[in-house]
Amino acid sequence: MVYYQAEPTRVFPWLPMPIVFAAITPHSPLLHHRIGAQHRAKLNNTIAAYAEVERSLYAAHAETIVVITPHGAVAPDAFTIDIAEQYVGGLQQFGDFSPPSHWPVDAALIQSLRAADETNRHAPPLMLVHQPTLDYGTVVALSMLTRHIPTLAVVPLHISGLAVVQHWRFGQFLGDQLRATSRRVACIASADLSHRLTNDAPSGWSPAGPAFDRQLLELIRRGDAAGIAKLPSEQVAAAMPCGYLPMVTLLGLLDGIHWVARVLSYEGPFGVGHLVAELDVA
Repeated sequence: MVYYQAEPTRVFPWLPMPIVFAAITPHSPLLHHRIGAQHRAKLNNTIAAYAEVERSLYAAHAETIVVITPHGAVAPDAFTIDIAEQYVGGLQQFGDFSPPSHWPVDAALIQSLRAADETNRHAPPLMLVHQPTLDYGTVVALSMLTRHIPTLAVVPLHISGLAVVQHWRFGQFLGDQLRATSRRVACIASADLSHRLTNDAPSGWSPAGPAFDRQLLELIRRGDAAGIAKLPSEQVAAAMPCGYLPMVTLLGLLDGIHWVARVLSYEGPFGVGHLVAELDVA
């Protein structure tokens, strides 16, 4: 049994390419300097790789960032985008009681995505949810990546409870719509890998955890999007990676675009796989 049967890759040589940046980043709250100070030495590789992604994102001159998250307002039968006049987010539930951060909203792009979804009977369903407070999977990514780009507008997208093939197809739908915009868009999969790497991992140890992460890293390095989308459901479920569906959605979004992966770091000191990778689309 597999999650997804690969379809032929589409190529659009005649279309503009406003998708200027793509990456996979982890979202452990321990990466935040006000939460994980005593643990930062164990996350040095991830923190250094995040800083490299931040520099690359800055150099890409993106105007909007789409963050695909597995947390927050996840609906069973639709993809969701938070919308508000301004986004706010903090990590109070993890012990950081400093004032929350604020980010601007790309309301025009969000509304255009919703309108396109309504007129496209082949697109998986998309809902807008009035929710100014962002989930921690989005907050960690934005906190690490947008410190020097305060005007970068945000589109926070939540995965759904739908099948993996629907995430791939929704990614394709997003890619089609982003190609039609004049905005320079960056796309991030906020994605932790297996939660079963060690005995003290959140979900306990399983041999499926390290095996999954090794295979996924190899597939990413090879640029094998179809291989990732076709991973057997039993294998994915046993490894318990919260970031699998955000990655599939991102890879569907990049379908038809030539990309080359640069794995900047991988480590799992707390039993959860932290992957930082840029998918160079230039």
